[in-house]
Amino acid sequence: RLDLGPGTYLSLGSFMGSQGIRIAPNPDLEQAIKDGSFDRCKVSTPSPCALEAQGSLTSGISLALGFSTPLPEIPGGLGRVYAGVRGEGFYGLGYAEASAKARPTFDQNGNVSGASYEVRYFLSYPSYLEGTLGQGGGGMGYGLRGDVGLAVDGGDWAFGLGVQNLLGFSQWSGVEVTLVDGTETSRSATTKKSDFSAPIFTLNGAYRLPLEVGELLLAADTRFGATAPTFHIGAEYSLGMVAIRAGFGVEGGLRLGLGAGFNLETLNLDLALTTHEAPLVGGTVYGIAMAVRF
Repeated sequence: RLDLGPGTYLSLGSFMGSQGIRIAPNPDLEQAIKDGSFDRCKVSTPSPCALEAQGSLTSGISLALGFSTPLPEIPGGLGRVYAGVRGEGFYGLGYAEASAKARPTFDQNGNVSGASYEVRYFLSYPSYLEGTLGQGGGGMGYGLRGDVGLAVDGGDWAFGLGVQNLLGFSQWSGVEVTLVDGTETSRSATTKKSDFSAPIFTLNGAYRLPLEVGELLLAADTRFGATAPTFHIGAEYSLGMVAIRAGFGVEGGLRLGLGAGFNLETLNLDLALTTHEAPLVGGTVYGIAMAVRF
């Protein structure tokens, strides 16, 4: 990162990101699981019931220019306002996107005999790697995007608004392949383009409440737009070197969390117990996380 002046910077670096892997039953299979019977899955061939999965992975090199500045204070001394903008361009080193469906197959007696698989994937990487990889995905990936943000600092409280991908686009050229039960059924050169504007909005806020004994911090955030909507709210009570946390969120289902932090002189230790709904079968899944910072 290179500072160019007050509030201005230029950064160059590599990136790798994923939208995660999603696995879920389609509506027919979900209903069959609820009914406890696969009768609705036998009405046609291929079966209307399917377990679906999808995921993606992106990597590249990005160059970003950012600027932020304080604005005049809110009348009445309510707080200080800060605004920022960021423009970023990238050159793609690789993009993979895949989706898959698994459908049950049945024998002449109506019993499950196996599964039929359909996989479709898109692959893109620089042309100079074709000789090494040899998958037919040699092409080019590039893009631009612009982000804006606004923050208000009121001392004991803060509020922020951010918009990602307000303006921008991305394009990847490569190959798209379809496989059915392990046999390639189609292969074609394909170019994938994003919308010129696909904004993602983020709102967040926090309020710090001093108490007679200790301090209470309340925080909430939400994210919506060209992404799955999410919402989180939580609280932290701190007393000396100990902090107790609790919160819940809506992010692909209801999530609950409890945690504790210990701020020692030589290290910080954070522990958390989280819950989320299990895919496919439902029910609650518990998770434990620990972070140590020296």
